[in-house]
Amino acid sequence: MYKLRRLHLDTVGVPENRFADLTLETVSADGSPADSLIWMRNGSGKTTIMSLLIAHILPGRRDFLAARKRRRKGDVTRTLEDLVLGDDTAHVVAEWEAPDGAILLTGAVWEWTNKRRPVDHNGVGAQKLKRLFWTMRPDPELEGTDLADLPLTHRTRGTVDLERFGAYIRARAAAGADAVVVDQIEAWRRVLEQRGFDAELYRYFVTINATDGGIDTLFTDIRSENDFARYLLGFVADSGRAAAVRDLLSEVATELAQRPGYQTQQRFCVDAQPLLAAVADAHNRVTAAERARDTAGDRAAGFRRGLLAAAHDAERGARLAGERYTTLDGQRRDLHRRTEGARRRRDELLRLAALHRERDAKDELAAAEQERATARLVVRSWDAVPALLQLRRARAAVDTHRGARRRPEAVRHRLCAHWVRRPGRPHRQGPLHPRGDLVWGI
Repeated sequence: MYKLRRLHLDTVGVPENRFADLTLETVSADGSPADSLIWMRNGSGKTTIMSLLIAHILPGRRDFLAARKRRRKGDVTRTLEDLVLGDDTAHVVAEWEAPDGAILLTGAVWEWTNKRRPVDHNGVGAQKLKRLFWTMRPDPELEGTDLADLPLTHRTRGTVDLERFGAYIRARAAAGADAVVVDQIEAWRRVLEQRGFDAELYRYFVTINATDGGIDTLFTDIRSENDFARYLLGFVADSGRAAAVRDLLSEVATELAQRPGYQTQQRFCVDAQPLLAAVADAHNRVTAAERARDTAGDRAAGFRRGLLAAAHDAERGARLAGERYTTLDGQRRDLHRRTEGARRRRDELLRLAALHRERDAKDELAAAEQERATARLVVRSWDAVPALLQLRRARAAVDTHRGARRRPEAVRHRLCAHWVRRPGRPHRQGPLHPRGDLVWGI
């Protein structure tokens, strides 16, 4: 018997409780499959997880656990169609280990036609839910055959839909992998049987878990040996053949029970024979009335055909309009994506231009600051010129005064001689006072 190792749920669930790229491992520390218990609070998705696991093994709607489970008053009953939203490509993948250690992958994919869930998805609209069942054995020598390599919705950001995923599995089969893809329930059952996977065992899992009490509640209905024998026969017998035998025996029993009634009807017919003449006359009158009715019915049928033709034309127009809407919507989404891409590129270019303008402005500001500092230095230099000249003149005067004090006689004689030789000056005779002569000369 195969044992579950891993369960992967991707893009599936109701809007308020979704599973996206969730992997549940049911292995022990040494990597071997182990009996596991899902321990979660009420409403967190335990029943949904088990329902999806069983749904890809027993795809029939009557076998969906969440729909069969007897709930308390006020609880909401879920169907598989409730768990697949309009834009979903929902995946359920299970990794199993056979008694000989071989690994087997089984999975199912669900997707609504045209990615639109009908309003009556739990009624007639449920037929628009497309499904795909597949199985594959991982092969180390072939790329893309392991659970981690599968192009699931969340990993590919929704680019791989149901058709592309089916093509992917078929490509692995063409490359030599043990992989099969089917879309019919009976064919899926045969595929599992060929790989030694007994899907019918899980039907009793659904029966037991359909009630809150589980197996205890199931055995409350077995009150006698006959009840247990019926339950055991249902467990070991082929349900299809047993149902055919049961229906045949039921028909025979019904016929035997109705034999006294048939005898009574025979006596009635013998007694009613003289009255048939009157009935025949009435029948003739009824026949004439029926002919009149048929004539009126033919006219009404003509009107009906006209209305049906008009309705057909209207439906065809609506279908063409829907297809046109789908095409235009795809074009609109493509234009929106391209517009968003252009807008992002424009914003990036504007940001880069602003950065360049800011860098140029900073460079210009630094150059202006440097020029202003240089100009201030020049202005201060020119402002210091008069003071520098005065300083130099003062230093020259001080140097001259110091020299005069060191050489007073020489200076006096030069000054006096200069004064005597100057034209227009009177000639003085006699000795001169050094200080007075110096002042006079200056």
